[in-house]
Amino acid sequence: MRPRIALPADTLAEATNIINERNAAFAPRPAIEAIVKSGGVPVIFPSVNPEDVRDYMTLFDGVCFLGGADVDPTFYGEEPFQKLGATYLKRDLFEIELLKQAVTAGKAIMGICRGLQLINVGLGGTLYQDLSQDLHATLKHSQEAPGNMPSHHITVDPTSKLYKLIGGRPYVNSRHHQAIKDVAPYLKVTARLMIRSSKVSNLLKATKF
Repeated sequence: MRPRIALPADTLAEATNIINERNAAFAPRPAIEAIVKSGGVPVIFPSVNPEDVRDYMTLFDGVCFLGGADVDPTFYGEEPFQKLGATYLKRDLFEIELLKQAVTAGKAIMGICRGLQLINVGLGGTLYQDLSQDLHATLKHSQEAPGNMPSHHITVDPTSKLYKLIGGRPYVNSRHHQAIKDVAPYLKVTARLMIRSSKVSNLLKATKF
């Protein structure tokens, strides 16, 4: 049987010409296609009450947390900074509970964009609510190039599994205004931007348990 990969859904807050409905739950087509191409079966989970997460645990083998709204800063002990983007509390509550139970159950876990930040917060880390808070940051992180067009390099830990997949200095793109500040316990930085900064976790690109 092919592995079933859970995709916690994002929420379309406003009606569009294509989906004439508010609060529609959806997952990005590229994520769905990537899972299928890799031999998995994507299973989209809408945000439900956190106490119902236990009923979901037998339905998937791994989970991929995707992009979307900023994680509510109250989850890491801060009040909203003036440049914080939109947040969605219901999704945060559901995904953090899903993350914790997936960790306990030994499920495979991956995070993309917001998803990586959600994992860090859910396990006890913090974020820069906006990269303007990091006075050491010099690189432009919300690139104007299309998302599939690389614009800068990252350096990958040669002892990591990520290194075996993409090499030591891949050319990538960044389209984000937030980043991990304090890395959660039990997580390890496996790739980062090399900039002139004394901080080692200010521009985190990938982590592992």
